[in-house]
Amino acid sequence: MECVLRVGLGVLGEATGARGRSRTLLSLFRDDKSGAIAPIFAGLISFLVLVTATALEVGRWAIARNELQASMDAAVLAGAAKLQLNQADKAAAVETAKKAFKANRSRQRFGADIIENVSFSVEGNSLYAKGSADLVTVLAKVVGMDTLPLLGTSEATGESETGSVATITNSKFELSLMLDITGSMCDSAPDLDDSPCTKGVKLDAMKTAASNLVKSMLATEELKTRVRVALVPFSDGVRLPALPRLAAAGLTPAVQTFSENYQSCSGWTCQTKTRNYYYHPTECVVERMGTEKYTDAAPGPGNYVMNFMRQGKSLVDATPQEFGCTLGTSSVIMPLTSNKDAILTTIAGLSAKGGTAGQLGTAWAWYTLSPNWKNVWAGSSDDPAPYPAANDKTLRKIAILMTDGDYNNEFSAGGYRVGSWAYTNIGKSVVNASSTAQAQALCTGMKAKGIEVYTVGYEVSSAAKTFLKTCASDDAHAFSAESATELAAVFQGIGQRVLSLYLSQ
Repeated sequence: MECVLRVGLGVLGEATGARGRSRTLLSLFRDDKSGAIAPIFAGLISFLVLVTATALEVGRWAIARNELQASMDAAVLAGAAKLQLNQADKAAAVETAKKAFKANRSRQRFGADIIENVSFSVEGNSLYAKGSADLVTVLAKVVGMDTLPLLGTSEATGESETGSVATITNSKFELSLMLDITGSMCDSAPDLDDSPCTKGVKLDAMKTAASNLVKSMLATEELKTRVRVALVPFSDGVRLPALPRLAAAGLTPAVQTFSENYQSCSGWTCQTKTRNYYYHPTECVVERMGTEKYTDAAPGPGNYVMNFMRQGKSLVDATPQEFGCTLGTSSVIMPLTSNKDAILTTIAGLSAKGGTAGQLGTAWAWYTLSPNWKNVWAGSSDDPAPYPAANDKTLRKIAILMTDGDYNNEFSAGGYRVGSWAYTNIGKSVVNASSTAQAQALCTGMKAKGIEVYTVGYEVSSAAKTFLKTCASDDAHAFSAESATELAAVFQGIGQRVLSLYLSQ
């Protein structure tokens, strides 16, 4: 045998080294009469066939298993979503899971080659997919492998393998929804004398997305026993009903009169005259001063929020001469409630106008969830519950902060907005930090109290996106939308996450 191999190698060397006498390796195998090369070649071919067949079957197995797993995941999530709506109707949840599984299985690449026996069941707050499944092989049959297991049974218990589990929660939820209704939400931003817009591409998209979120959160009578939602519309201020405004801001300030002297000239003659400016309290409130300005300490002496003051025509005529609170009577903060119809009616009636005082929306998103502010509201049904302990998941407090712009409205002591005559001549400096810095401090305070913070930027600048990420609980809680379709998807996704429908296996 050694001689034959040496001769064979010598021939090979000769073939590759001499012109005109080149011979291929295949011709050597073909012409060899010794009987030694043929078995080696046959063995090599068999080995290559086995390796190829195994690789192809492993590839089919991986694809089939991934697709089967995806089908089971989708099925248990669909069934658990049904269970979330009515935990008493387990049969409906199982049937929903079966239909979803069948629909997804029909789209699998190797679905026809899978022999499966998967069943669905509800145990406690979870919906399970269990069973067995095998992939019928094609090429591996030559080595006696007719099937490959995708799901099997436990050797320890003999039970079917668990493929997927989706779990729902029985937690209670308090959710505060901050909605941007500034002028940029209109198709054309209103001027001072214009009425707020009631429709617009962005405004309509926000109303639809927010309404759908509320519908999903309060979809059933059972959910209404566990979920309460507060609405916080904002622009250059936030508007409160009369009694909550009194509780939050204290006594309503009187009309403020300011005078300035100016020269009035006619020809060569000039005389000094006096001009008066009248600032009236509005139905809106703005920032608060003091050491607790970025906390949720209860309102009171030294911790009241400021009334929004706006220039009017005269001492008795409050007709605006400059921007003040632009929120209409339909855009009032709504404290926590499970009254779905009332919330939807309020959302539908929102109108947009004014600048972006995002720190105010952020503050009131917190205040509507804070137990320290419960005495601001009219009755006990809208009182926020005490903060839960760190490891207590029976109650979740969640703030969803939606905006379409950079925060850019601040105030001086007395409630005068930057840019107004009173600010320029009387206030002269902001009482707090910039709008964005205030909002950041408030977000930090909320998160420290265990409030989950989601942020949604709708066609916002890169700077706003960066800020909203830092405001959110983490990057996974910060969302950005560039269209009405994306905004709807973002709100829908948040709703699903809030209800804690998740794959637990």
